[in-house]
Amino acid sequence: MAQGDHADFLDRLYDAALDPSLWRSTIAQFADMIGGDAGWLSQLDITTGDGLREEDPMSRIDPHWAD
Repeated sequence: MAQGDHADFLDRLYDAALDPSLWRSTIAQFADMIGGDAGWLSQLDITTGDGLREEDPMSRIDPHWAD
């Protein structure tokens, strides 16, 4: 992978931290970079231990898979 691809990904990652609407495309790009099919940014609650929430940013994953 070219150095420019890494720089582009890092730019998108920082942008997604400020604009949550960018997470899905950023996760998809990361999955592509590492040869993955999908990605999920889990937001675990350390107080309750709850995990999967429908608002968790996912890419190429059915959000209802845990049902």
